[in-house]
Amino acid sequence: MRNVNILFGLLALVLTVNGQCFKPETKNPFDVNSYFGRWYEVEGLPSSFSPLGSRCEAANYDTTANGTFRIRNSQVNADFSYSDICGYAYVPDPTYPGELIVQFDGRKFLILMTRSGID
Repeated sequence: MRNVNILFGLLALVLTVNGQCFKPETKNPFDVNSYFGRWYEVEGLPSSFSPLGSRCEAANYDTTANGTFRIRNSQVNADFSYSDICGYAYVPDPTYPGELIVQFDGRKFLILMTRSGID
């Protein structure tokens, strides 16, 4: 347990610079339209929505008339039941198009679209 605490302490130290959290550079320009469609999860970690034993996770992204993005995540659970969750995303500051706020069930998440091989 002590090694885990040391690891998290070092991780917290690495992720902060001058008391500020590390924030990677995001894609700019970022074309959100290139991400619309159906995506399948290849590998992931268990989460509150996708617990251990879940499979066939997928996400659908599309646009709405008011400029937000509709998100629908779905999966087959360990007991073979089906579940999904719907939410939306938006770009809060157009000068940083690679930063999106995503909201599911009243919980908000900041998603940073960083430079990758998906260009």
